[in-house]
Amino acid sequence: PDLDVKIGKLAPAHAIAGTLAPYFVQRFQFTSNCLVVQWSGDNPNSLAGLTLSNPGDLAISLGTSDTVFGVTDVPEPSLDGNILPNPVDPSTYMVMLCYKNGSLTREGTIFSAFYCAVALANLCTSLSDIRDRYAEKSWDVFNNLLEQTDPLNGGKLGFYYKEHEILPPLPVGFHRYIVDTLTSGPLAETKERQKDEFDPPSE
Repeated sequence: PDLDVKIGKLAPAHAIAGTLAPYFVQRFQFTSNCLVVQWSGDNPNSLAGLTLSNPGDLAISLGTSDTVFGVTDVPEPSLDGNILPNPVDPSTYMVMLCYKNGSLTREGTIFSAFYCAVALANLCTSLSDIRDRYAEKSWDVFNNLLEQTDPLNGGKLGFYYKEHEILPPLPVGFHRYIVDTLTSGPLAETKERQKDEFDPPSE
């Protein structure tokens, strides 16, 4: 009961909440005029720490879960992502997409890429796995194959999921597509077809 009274009023992340309680002053020898700042969560603080300040600024965070976050002044809530207060500028907002298959699919040296035109999907898998499977377990062969690959990989996109993903909601497994209009043509006319496997340079 009375949860709103106990929590208090909403305030900007940088606002001063007051001074430290006497218990902490006595127990841990803090100064009695030590200020307590409202502050924020880990992802909003990442936005602050990276000094993203203008609408359109964007960052990618690779962690246990991968996130793409940025600043907007036109919030449009949806079920696909999160909209949070900007901890630095109360006149703008933080937008964030979160991907479950982050470090779960990397486990060491990794390849991770984001392609915004395809729902900012998380395209990550272990480089060593790819090297062993398609490049004769040799980094030299791997590098030669990489040099044969055109920019945007000829429209070939792979989604490598060890866990059910949030965005896009594909099941566990390797999902490979060729987007015929990825390198040319308007985004609205994008057409894709599924493949069981790519050739080694593309993979």
